[in-house]
Amino acid sequence: MLFRSQSEEGTIAFFRYPLFWVSLSLVGGFTLQHFFTLSLPVWFGLVVIFFGLQVLRYRDARFFWFFLIFWVAVGAGIHFWSLDYPMSCFRSQDGRTLSFTGYVVEKDGRYFLSRIEGFSVYSPSLLLRGKDLDSWAYSRVVLRGVFRKFASCANPGGVDLRLRWWKERVVGYLEVREGSVIPGRSPWFTLLRWVKEKEERFFSVWRQELRDETPFFAALFLGKKDSEFFRQKDFFERMGIYHLFCVSGFHMTLLGGILLGMLGKFLPFSRRFSFLVMIFTFLYLLFCGLVPSAFRAFLMLSFYLLGKMLGRRIFSEGILWVAFLLMMVLQPEILLDAGAQLSFASTGGLIVFMHRFQNYCRGQNLVFKRIGENFL
Repeated sequence: MLFRSQSEEGTIAFFRYPLFWVSLSLVGGFTLQHFFTLSLPVWFGLVVIFFGLQVLRYRDARFFWFFLIFWVAVGAGIHFWSLDYPMSCFRSQDGRTLSFTGYVVEKDGRYFLSRIEGFSVYSPSLLLRGKDLDSWAYSRVVLRGVFRKFASCANPGGVDLRLRWWKERVVGYLEVREGSVIPGRSPWFTLLRWVKEKEERFFSVWRQELRDETPFFAALFLGKKDSEFFRQKDFFERMGIYHLFCVSGFHMTLLGGILLGMLGKFLPFSRRFSFLVMIFTFLYLLFCGLVPSAFRAFLMLSFYLLGKMLGRRIFSEGILWVAFLLMMVLQPEILLDAGAQLSFASTGGLIVFMHRFQNYCRGQNLVFKRIGENFL
């Protein structure tokens, strides 16, 4: 499903691919659950019923509709487990002193408690306040404190903090009173801790060279923004250049294109060649903080390289939909993120109209030639 046969024409028609209909149905179910909030028995019953109808009526003309409704129900279930259920668990806990076990993670200078024990499918996060947690970053901890909900603002022009953080699966904040580190980390958080240490060492070296310009350097190349950068945020927005300091799929595509162009000029394509590019881009993704648009570009690049290793012809529609499905399962909140929405929409538009400018891209220098051949 990821690859097209050598004899097949390259006509773009998204509706021909089952992955398109699966993605569309999941988004539809996720949206319906967002507005109508179906209960657990309802969507679970729909999943069981229409899965059974697909098995029993696989030769029926209505199979296609059973197929769509089944995936709509799955999309509603993803919304329920990732957003509705965690919120319901904390609905009556405001103001109570609670203990939680999980991992401390850092994002944009804030600390969160993630991978909270007691949630078997999708774990929510808690914003942490009241204690310096830098030394505990990416460690497994036990924290005790007062749980608070975010304020819900109804004033025109005001920021609804509850809705804003809910879109990131953060259900509230914890005023930390005490805590302790539990020895041992999972391999994933061990890797994130290593990345944080290397990042601090990297910026300490550049800070000696760039000094006051270090925050802008970090924001431009890695999307890292601190308080010094945010002091100039209004100026960048008025100048219309704030988007330059946001890491996007273009950064990953450009980096992948440069690596493919440089290595392809001196080395024949091989598995070592592919894994080297994938490892380097994955490390860049971790340094950027797993930005959704860069994550999407990394997945598409990885599927492209895997297809090359298998000797298959790649088609962009398939890897776009597979990247979307994988990201939706891992991070359902991307459907509520404007950056992720624009990333997938713009990439889909490029694929649809690629035949109009593909020849132009191939006629440019080596870097643009590689990008045009590989990703368009």
